[in-house]
Amino acid sequence: MPGIAKFEEKIRSAINQKDGEFGNGILYKMCLENPYHNEPDVVSGKIWLIGRAYSAAIERVRSKKKINDDFYKEEVGPTLRDGILDERLKNLGSIRKIDKENLRQILSTHKYLQSKIHGITGLNKRSLCSKYLHFHLPELFFIYDSRVDGTLRKIYPRWKDFNNTLIDDVDKPYAIFFCKALALKNEVEERMKLEITPRHVDNFLINEANELIKQSRTGKK
Repeated sequence: MPGIAKFEEKIRSAINQKDGEFGNGILYKMCLENPYHNEPDVVSGKIWLIGRAYSAAIERVRSKKKINDDFYKEEVGPTLRDGILDERLKNLGSIRKIDKENLRQILSTHKYLQSKIHGITGLNKRSLCSKYLHFHLPELFFIYDSRVDGTLRKIYPRWKDFNNTLIDDVDKPYAIFFCKALALKNEVEERMKLEITPRHVDNFLINEANELIKQSRTGKK
């Protein structure tokens, strides 16, 4: 397993990175001050802002039958006005560190939200759900998209199931990604003796993905 040995300098840089801090701070504050899902307009606003900011808009649906304003008002708000999601997030809020004992609880919450959103979009919205949940509980949810997933596959081409996480109430691609991201986090903390958050992990993976794109465009390796 390649691991992080050759990436230590880049990981340190990602931990200290300030890019995007102001904009992300606005989204973190929004969710901190409005954590619940009992007002449709607030829920719609949160998922609209996070989705648009992170190129994962919820209105990108399989079959578009409504204009965006009506979709948010008639579908998104009522669907995500959800006391069960609030209860799940409340229970997760007491977790201070991701481990094998709480992994399934975290992943099943992602799957729960994903299922709700699938019902109104016809799409799995894996990335949107990870981003939305991250801003509510930034210490627990790793941000998923195809670019960072590809980078992580290169670092950890093999994957070990943590506590039998591939079960019916998780999304398998996100679960695999999550466990690899957690392995990276754990390896950094054990090997480099540094505290690293899911945001730092995302910084590192995005930086690596962007570097690969630049190399492909210039023909460098």
